[in-house]
Amino acid sequence: MSITVYVGSYTRSLPFVASREPGPGITAFTLDVGAGTLTKGGSWEAENASFLALSPDGRALFSTSEKYSAADLNPDLSLSRVES
Repeated sequence: MSITVYVGSYTRSLPFVASREPGPGITAFTLDVGAGTLTKGGSWEAENASFLALSPDGRALFSTSEKYSAADLNPDLSLSRVES
């Protein structure tokens, strides 16, 4: 049995994130449950996609898009949003 797993990543280097290399945004992987292996699939641009949620019917993937002010790296809630 295999299932699709979606992983969000920050698209810019941030000092409070362990990895300093920016990611693509969202990447899909196929998890082979029997073998316990992940195979990388496609990636999509989504700015700082840190939280993801799949709709109950599996037809829409929602992602946060975190925006930060350049001065103090605090989240800028006026620019941050949820995308589908």
